[in-house]
Amino acid sequence: MGFRVYATVLSDASVGAQDLTTKCKFADNIHVMEMDVTKQDQIDRCYDFVDSDLQTSGCLLWAVVNNAGDTTCGHTEWGPFDVITKTFDVNVFGVIRVTRKFTPLIRQSTGRIVIVSGLGGRIVLDNLGVHCMSKCSTIFYSDALRREMRAFNVNVSTIEPLLFKTAMYEMIKPSLHRNWMTTDDSIREAYGEEYFAHQMKVLDWELKIGMATKHLDIVVNDMIDAVVSVSPRRRYTPVNRFVFKIIPPFIPLIPQWVVDRVFYVMNTKPASVKKSMA
Repeated sequence: MGFRVYATVLSDASVGAQDLTTKCKFADNIHVMEMDVTKQDQIDRCYDFVDSDLQTSGCLLWAVVNNAGDTTCGHTEWGPFDVITKTFDVNVFGVIRVTRKFTPLIRQSTGRIVIVSGLGGRIVLDNLGVHCMSKCSTIFYSDALRREMRAFNVNVSTIEPLLFKTAMYEMIKPSLHRNWMTTDDSIREAYGEEYFAHQMKVLDWELKIGMATKHLDIVVNDMIDAVVSVSPRRRYTPVNRFVFKIIPPFIPLIPQWVVDRVFYVMNTKPASVKKSMA
């Protein structure tokens, strides 16, 4: 669209980083920079470059789009604890680090802050408890930030997608298996191998009914609207099926015991389910 873009990547030698420059329509207007959102020194280095480049070009920074993310799959007591801390370090603290650093530049332009969260931040899905906790945190952070930034005429929006076939989507099943295999033997014994095997089947079923798509433009179009719209929405819910858009608002209206019961029946071992329904 002709914007000057500062695109940050984990590795500037990656295929994705190279594609950003070789496939960009306005190659002269894009700067690809290596930045790990868990490392403050890399964030500081990127800030210094952006600030200097803006002064040279005579431009103002209009928007920050926080899109870095990580995920983990499995029950909350499965796997090593550092998997949980890493997920929060990227999904929550990484967002806060980047936003806090660049907010002074956004204040100057009265621009936009866009935070990619997910519908998992609105309802906890079994085996995605840690992931959903982190996404809920970013939603609440966005709500707080939106109110704080109102005095400066800065708009804050969240993008809350559901099941798109990104690299993170491909991490879900391997993550569940890896977390189970690295869980203490005593905890694995308490659940049993049959229980874990059933969790894998349930995950397959959930991914199937989720009907994930590779059409990422559904998400990107909402990002663009949050950046360029005269009146950006507070919350965008890009989903590939209309039914997934209308269900989440009704979840808070359902008694919690009903939601718990549905997930319990769906996720327990077949023998236990029959016994509980007898």
